[in-house]
Amino acid sequence: MMEAVGVKSYVIFIPGHALPAIQLPESGDIVPIESTGVEYGDIFGPEQAIEYAKDELNDDENYPQTWIDLELWWRRGVVPPW
Repeated sequence: MMEAVGVKSYVIFIPGHALPAIQLPESGDIVPIESTGVEYGDIFGPEQAIEYAKDELNDDENYPQTWIDLELWWRRGVVPPW
């Protein structure tokens, strides 16, 4: 995760899906990423993955949204099983 290099990370749950997101250190902007389309590089590139994710978050059908602050939960002792 981006936390290893000092970039705050989130997981955003929407109905039937989840999106990773990062918070840019200088601006504080949160950038969601549609990671399922980036896996093989032939579906879409980084710019399209960001725009697609933003569109998903703005879609009225994708509510409720649950934002998970990974750092917060790691500090509370919740860690990945690996």
